[in-house]
Amino acid sequence: MTAVGHQTCHYQTWGTASIQPPQTSTNAEGNDRNDQNNEEVITLNALELSGTDTLGPFHDRLTSCIISMFNQGAHADITILIQGISLPAHRFVICPQSIYLEEACQQAFSQDERILNCEQGSGAAYWRVFEYLYTGGYSDYLDNTELKDDSKLSKHLRVYTLADMFCLEDLKTISLDKFRRETSEGWDSDLFLECVWEVYQSIPEYPRKIRPTLVDIAVAHARDIAGKAGFKDLVREGGDFVVEYVTRLLVQKL
Repeated sequence: MTAVGHQTCHYQTWGTASIQPPQTSTNAEGNDRNDQNNEEVITLNALELSGTDTLGPFHDRLTSCIISMFNQGAHADITILIQGISLPAHRFVICPQSIYLEEACQQAFSQDERILNCEQGSGAAYWRVFEYLYTGGYSDYLDNTELKDDSKLSKHLRVYTLADMFCLEDLKTISLDKFRRETSEGWDSDLFLECVWEVYQSIPEYPRKIRPTLVDIAVAHARDIAGKAGFKDLVREGGDFVVEYVTRLLVQKL
């Protein structure tokens, strides 16, 4: 994403305004104000109590509205350009969820631009990240036919990488859970080993927190991958995966 020049999360501490308590008045006017304030407090408390039962429907309606805004131009104020594919977006939806995107949007607007370019990496992964920002999840099957989809395993790892960059902790959990589920429900040794190669050999490097999951799965399927050419190539290559894999195997045997 070219609107920002870094891939790490920066957190800001915002200044807080000091709210002074109202001055107490000893005259009649002051007493009237105090009575009025008391009445307002009682009224507000009554409203809060009466609104308890209506908060659920309001929340559901608001959530439904935000979900329906994904990939819709109405009220959009910025465009996400994913490998030439335009995705209309809304800052009030995406920025509060990601300080990375907030900084990117601020930089784009400071340059009188309303476009964020996402050209590097997986276009399908970018699409799924923005789908998550609107819906709270992402589809296994890409609904945009103009973008090339990733394999059934790598798609989740690539979403994880972007979630890490965008500081989206919940999405990291979702994508890793999807990856585990996919490997358990439809094991494919070759696809899995391709993922291992990608995670351990890619430049720039994948987030290291994803490695233990791969090692755990590899150990669980040790017999399945032992005779595969891709696994033998990994062993010949050496490196971190072999060290972590063998260490985990030895610990399991002890």
